[in-house]
Amino acid sequence: MDAGLRITGDLFVYWFVRSHWTEACQVLEALLARPEGLGKTAVRARALGGAGWFHAVLGEVELAHACLTKAIAMARECGARTILGELLTLMAYFVIRQSADMAYAFAQEGLALGRELLDFFIVGHA
Repeated sequence: MDAGLRITGDLFVYWFVRSHWTEACQVLEALLARPEGLGKTAVRARALGGAGWFHAVLGEVELAHACLTKAIAMARECGARTILGELLTLMAYFVIRQSADMAYAFAQEGLALGRELLDFFIVGHA
């Protein structure tokens, strides 16, 4: 199960650049719905975040918010700090239309975590 979810991480850029957003959502949702994929792991948190991003790109706001919220909670629970930082910056981009204050809070938390981890990808996106 984790292997399938890890492969989707590798496919993220391909799906995004090639505009295969619906395919990405379908594959991610199918893998995440499998009984063996219901545990709380860092790989699952990243996959949920990817699904949230693609739902957002497709304009599926409620699904995007649900996926990103679950992903952030799961990353916190698993102690997956790098994934958490990435997800916080994604959530900041997602909520900017709803509330600049919320977006700022997510971005600041992601930025602080990125600095602490010396992760320049997170810092650059926050």
